[in-house]
Amino acid sequence: MTRSLQPARGPMAPRSFVAVVLAASLLAGCSDGSGSTDPRETSTDGDAAPSQPAEREADCPAPPDLTGTFDPGDAAGEPTPYSSGSAAITVTAEDGSTTCVVADGVYDGTYGDASFDPSSPGGSADLGDVDGGLVVSARPPREDFPTAPVDLVQPSSFIAFQVDRTYYVGNTDCVVTVSALSAEGMAGTFDCGPISGRGDGPFDGTSEGPEAKQIKAVSGWFTTSA
Repeated sequence: MTRSLQPARGPMAPRSFVAVVLAASLLAGCSDGSGSTDPRETSTDGDAAPSQPAEREADCPAPPDLTGTFDPGDAAGEPTPYSSGSAAITVTAEDGSTTCVVADGVYDGTYGDASFDPSSPGGSADLGDVDGGLVVSARPPREDFPTAPVDLVQPSSFIAFQVDRTYYVGNTDCVVTVSALSAEGMAGTFDCGPISGRGDGPFDGTSEGPEAKQIKAVSGWFTTSA
């Protein structure tokens, strides 16, 4: 006996299939891919919250090789720019906690400078940016120009720090240990006691007006190269 192939129960099966597909499509269209089916929870680029600054590490990276040459150069020579540099600054707060501020690259703002000037003689560098930076100079008298690592204090050295848009100027308690100083580059370490924040500085965007912020201690390293 031959059995003919007939659709089961006429047209009802196709209608059920279409309903299932349609429901699945609607659910897929409402989902944002995160498990939520409420389209109001899907953010757009225009509604996205502003990004927050990255949290800083408590410990700074170990310094690179900071050794180099000492050469005052020709007193009649022209300044040589430093094209690159970096620094790591360990900031100790009043409560004893520490954070690391990394200043990467030569600051290229309005008052940025990084160079070796043989007429002084000495080197200077503004590194980093308005959120984290270092300003350092080492200008020992020509007759006392070092041939090995040497500790310098004001006025033979100057150091200041940019931390979260506040500018901190080192005082006479700051010691800058210079381990390289020439047209090829400048490098060294620093160690400062308590210092207070202030509003002015070379970094564009520094908070205006005097600041009451205090830093218990600052230490770290820096390096530049031509």
